[in-house]
Amino acid sequence: MADLKADANKRRNQRARALKKLHAVIDSVLLPAGYIGDKDHWTRNNIFARTSIAIQKSKYGNGCFINVSAANRYPLRAIAYPLGPSVGVHRIADFVDAQKRLKAFDLHDYNELENNSVLLDTITSVLRDRALPWLNYCHTLRGAYNLPKPMDYLK
Repeated sequence: MADLKADANKRRNQRARALKKLHAVIDSVLLPAGYIGDKDHWTRNNIFARTSIAIQKSKYGNGCFINVSAANRYPLRAIAYPLGPSVGVHRIADFVDAQKRLKAFDLHDYNELENNSVLLDTITSVLRDRALPWLNYCHTLRGAYNLPKPMDYLK
């Protein structure tokens, strides 16, 4: 019984350390861009869109997902395109080239986040170079009428 409790405490501490590193990475990219961070969620609002990035804990493993979403807020959009997509929810892996997309990049293991600086650098570059331009475009008038696909932002 004591071993189970010790193992649970070890995993909890590892998760806390990994999330601290992941928060630092995400803060370094999103806070200068005008996002407001609250626990595991960063948001930015204007009259055209509400965009966010969230860390979602996995139910099935010792890891997490990074979700990227945009919701159109432009009032005339509903009249102009009543049936078009107005919400886009993606995982950060959607912003990675198909040949480079690995299942491991979708689910970020806490052990890898804690000990693998290359993974953190990759997450930083994908957020900065691909996800953030997509989110910024969603905050424009053109983006309010037509949500772009993440594949449009692959380099």
